[in-house]
Amino acid sequence: MQMVDHYDLEVIECHFRSKLEVIVKEWGRLDVFLWIVSGLLALIFLAAGVMKLSRTRQQLADSGLGWTTEAGDGAVRLIGAAERYGRIR
Repeated sequence: MQMVDHYDLEVIECHFRSKLEVIVKEWGRLDVFLWIVSGLLALIFLAAGVMKLSRTRQQLADSGLGWTTEAGDGAVRLIGAAERYGRIR
């Protein structure tokens, strides 16, 4: 069995400490990235919900949402409200 002296333990500890600092820095960057993505998704949901709440079904169908002609007014408004309030979560 090989003996590990005090110097070796300090080197090992320093190595793992520097690795941990790198991981913490990377997680910090990832955290910022996730906040940005979350904010962009919230804006997209808000815009989609407001659009469905403020336009008629025919206007929505003309803009490319063909399924709104087959759905009722209540269903389109419910989906719009869910998208609008879904941004909060």
